[in-house]
Amino acid sequence: MYNNRHNQDEIRSRLVAYLDIKHQQSLEREDYDSEQCLHVKSLMKNSKGFCFGLALCVLGMYESRKIAWWYATLAALFLWDGESNSLKNNFEHDDNERPITLDFLFERLVNYLFYYQSAHQYIRNSELQLNQFEFFSYDDPEGHYYDFSHKDGIKKVERLLNVSGSFSKEAFSAIISHVSHIPCLIHTSTHTIILVPTVAGYHIYCDSNTPQIAQHLVENFICETPGMVYDFLKEYCGFDCKLDGFFESVCIQSINIDRENRCFDRLANALEPYSEISWQRLNFTGLHSLCIYNEKELGRLVVSNALLTNGYLQKIFAQALCNKNSRGQSGLHYMIQYVPLILESFFDSEIFNRTKSLQDGVVKALLLISNGLKQGFEYMCVHAPNALMSLCDSDAFSKHRGLQDAVAQSLIRLERQGWPVFQIMVRYAPLALQSLLESSAFHVHSGLRNALSRAIACKNPNGWCGLQILAKYLPHGLTHFLMSDLFIYNESLQNSVAEALIETSKLGVSSLMQMAIYAPNALDVIITSSVFNTNRRLRTLLFDALFVRAQEKNGICIMAKHAPLALASLLKYMKENNSVMVLNAIAGKMLEKDGQGVTLYTLMQEYAKEALEIWQSMGIKLNKRSHVCSDLTNISSTIFSRKRPLQSPGDIELSVQYRPKRLCSGHE
Repeated sequence: MYNNRHNQDEIRSRLVAYLDIKHQQSLEREDYDSEQCLHVKSLMKNSKGFCFGLALCVLGMYESRKIAWWYATLAALFLWDGESNSLKNNFEHDDNERPITLDFLFERLVNYLFYYQSAHQYIRNSELQLNQFEFFSYDDPEGHYYDFSHKDGIKKVERLLNVSGSFSKEAFSAIISHVSHIPCLIHTSTHTIILVPTVAGYHIYCDSNTPQIAQHLVENFICETPGMVYDFLKEYCGFDCKLDGFFESVCIQSINIDRENRCFDRLANALEPYSEISWQRLNFTGLHSLCIYNEKELGRLVVSNALLTNGYLQKIFAQALCNKNSRGQSGLHYMIQYVPLILESFFDSEIFNRTKSLQDGVVKALLLISNGLKQGFEYMCVHAPNALMSLCDSDAFSKHRGLQDAVAQSLIRLERQGWPVFQIMVRYAPLALQSLLESSAFHVHSGLRNALSRAIACKNPNGWCGLQILAKYLPHGLTHFLMSDLFIYNESLQNSVAEALIETSKLGVSSLMQMAIYAPNALDVIITSSVFNTNRRLRTLLFDALFVRAQEKNGICIMAKHAPLALASLLKYMKENNSVMVLNAIAGKMLEKDGQGVTLYTLMQEYAKEALEIWQSMGIKLNKRSHVCSDLTNISSTIFSRKRPLQSPGDIELSVQYRPKRLCSGHE
């Protein structure tokens, strides 16, 4: 069965040569899609392998009694001289249903490999969103994507058996011994082979990525015993194996094409004891394959009495969350990616909330970074936000200092492109963030509060700070946060919000503008809260943002159009506190036209009538030339007795120097 012609790398290089010719032909013929041809050629050339697709081809050929035709196809591929003219030659074989050319044969081979490997990765504009783990979906009646033509019609997957995890040689051999009449696939994270039982033993089909594998094998190699299968996979197929003889992560998968197959029934009964997940199967990276292939069994495990009462099983499971496979991805990464609902159930369970060893394992896994520079916490924000919300809501989080520390560290971390993880959480897991802000942990853990303070002001590569992202993607949560005791009684958080108010993005969009447009209620809360009275810096920087920092438009005009209630609250505050300087500043902007010829007065007439009424109630008249207050009869005369220098408009504790009244006509 094996020789150098069947090596996966060699098959790929031959098909790339064929696709080179097809691309040249596509440029010359209107009935060919040259872009698609170039796309397929590029993917074939740069692919890391087609072991899964090749294994499925063999399975289909074996079941349809066309395995000899398959080998003849591969032989024809390697006997082809690489010339375009010879593609017109016929491919002769007894199993051909009609005469076909080499051109037709190789094109069919390319289609087989691309489809079975994973259609959506290779074919542009494909509606199939598949990966190789979904070809055998059997819970969904419409999800049977693996099928092939047979003399009795189209064959589909009827039943599926998966046994996965980490296996010793003895356990692996015991499972294989039951596979006596049914072909099965054997998967690892990097390779797939097909095992075909024969009279003499087990026939292994393996298209390895390792070119030198052909030097060790002979055609029609047969493993006579299950133990030989284990040794073969370990020595020649690159299956990851620890020194103590455990396969790190393997799935043995049997597929039933014929519903009446009694051999499959016997196999199902024989493998029933393996439905209970033991600690051995969680060893090393066994959890990875369980996430992909044994979702139901894993779901039962995380809420089972066995995990609650077995301390050693708890220890192994906690370690499995942190163990990385050859790609650098942890067990937690795999749970997040493949079984987020199970992870959510796990965080909700009594087992997690009562077991410190499991909590400690989650702490380590949250901080782990994969080879792709994805941290566990960051990965959960994007791919399992509901699970993250369950974690933040859990009793374990409110009590476990390590979990709180892990979240605090994660919030201020920058991911590989410079984006703060806090902003990723706001964008993808807003409900989880809201749960986090409402948790009791914030009131007792200074590290969480400090992390939040830093995250609010921290900018992403586009210059947007955390406050701006909160305003856009979590406006109600921002409002709730500004009303909470966490904000009201924490000066550090107040100052962080104040500093963020004057920040602008690279596009010149200020935090004030962002809040006015997306979170006007939050802006109103800032102005009407007790914090506004007590925190001078918050007031100063808000007025700075209103009159100095806004680059695209005047900040006060933005409030008039998008946050009229907040503007009304601001004017009411100015009136009650006799803030002459700010009123002067507003008066100066009242008749000033923006780039579109619109004045603040016009905007207030259209959008902020309540604010306009408050303004008019102060009896302030405007001078079109000087744009200053000319009648301050409603302002306490004691303010004018202060002989201090003129300060910035944002400092409401100061007012203008005394200036004699000078009445003039103008618009009210």
